[in-house]
Amino acid sequence: MRDKPKLIFVNPPYEEYAAGKGRRGQIRVYPSLGVSYLISSLETDPDVDCDIKLIDCGADDLGVEGLMERLAAEQPAVVLITVGTFTLRAAKQITDACRKALPSARIVLGGIHFNHSPGEFKHFDAGYALRGDCEFTIRALIKCMLNNDAEGIRNIEGIVYKADGELVVGKPAGIRDLNSIPFPDRTRLDPQKYIYPLFDKKFTTIIGSRGCPYKCVYCGLPNNLSYRKRSVENIVEELKTIVARGYEYVSFSDDLFSLERNRVLDLCAQIHANGLRFEWGCATRADCVDYELLCTMRAAGCRDVRFGIETGVEKLRKKIIGKNITNDQCVASVRDAKRAGLVVVGFFIFGHPSETLEDMRETSRFANSLELDYIGISIGIPIPNSGLCKVALAEGILDERIWEHVLMGQKEIPRYHPPGVSLDAMSQLLSQSMRSFYLRPSYAMRQVRSIRSVQDLVFRIKTGWRLLSSYARR
Repeated sequence: MRDKPKLIFVNPPYEEYAAGKGRRGQIRVYPSLGVSYLISSLETDPDVDCDIKLIDCGADDLGVEGLMERLAAEQPAVVLITVGTFTLRAAKQITDACRKALPSARIVLGGIHFNHSPGEFKHFDAGYALRGDCEFTIRALIKCMLNNDAEGIRNIEGIVYKADGELVVGKPAGIRDLNSIPFPDRTRLDPQKYIYPLFDKKFTTIIGSRGCPYKCVYCGLPNNLSYRKRSVENIVEELKTIVARGYEYVSFSDDLFSLERNRVLDLCAQIHANGLRFEWGCATRADCVDYELLCTMRAAGCRDVRFGIETGVEKLRKKIIGKNITNDQCVASVRDAKRAGLVVVGFFIFGHPSETLEDMRETSRFANSLELDYIGISIGIPIPNSGLCKVALAEGILDERIWEHVLMGQKEIPRYHPPGVSLDAMSQLLSQSMRSFYLRPSYAMRQVRSIRSVQDLVFRIKTGWRLLSSYARR
């Protein structure tokens, strides 16, 4: 009996893992929802008869060397490597290592980076790359590859490849009916290896919609193939399978969970009607929630809500970032979420076009004034195709080939700094801002009052230590 062709999906290590520094101290390690969708799509196609495996370097604490030992032992026919903008260098290292150690293996690349930067496929020694919603694209590609049907591959939507020395870039594949996609396969995910930063629970992720109707300046995929949504009934059916597998917490990965108020109300009602008991959280905007909605979400098991507040300077949020949200709306939404009994997280960015160091200090003060349980502050990254990247190029802060240099290991991932403000000054202020938020006596007392158990206390101490340590190193 002939062995089945072996397909192995690889989630690359984060950049620091590629350098052999390990995962210790990581605040979060999430399962790959995208890869789980692709695996499920292949497994549910009766014409794809393969042995499919997943190696998640972040979860398994693998650097490139350890990964290659695993791949050499498996001898796959096809290696499928995820390429994210922030794992670009690691993905290139893995591709090069596979080409040397597994000369007969075929290499396929996928991931968000090729949605906005397909031209960088030319730097990878791989056969194909995927763009867009690829659940059905990958079925067609794998079947053509296993049948050596090169001509058939050229007719598949969402494929990037090289032909006669030229790069052929297909438009991103799009799936309008998200209900038609099989639920992601979670059987290959070990929940013990993933870390959710807020709660010490067996957790997974789910997504109920794809895309976003807004165009924030830092987003590399404005409109993101447009906003599409699954039916509430379809989401609930997947939630049933998640609860049946023993998951205790579900993080919704939607860009904007509560864009449609009535849809969220319907989802909460159906969670109740189906007797589903689990906790969950989501990300949204301050202008897309209200107290009644938040209370309904909390009653349906919602435990936390995450707001992208970005800045404490209203004119920057409205005119530069592209979020027409006032400071008063941010204050009210955070207050309402706390009144509803939710854990509330606020995310902020230093490094918006025209921003001054004093603007960043105001953001720090604004964050401290809100009733937030946790904050995250980052320095803006000029993702390819984002408005921020275009501004940085126009200002001469970035080289047009910067991401190519990152890919080749010649430069680090760039951070944006407005003219007249240094990255060092921004980094110092960021660390100071994190300490000033988390080390306030009033914050400490509020957290002590919310502790539920000894286990909860230990987890919070560990999370707090990781968080402060990570920012202290900046």
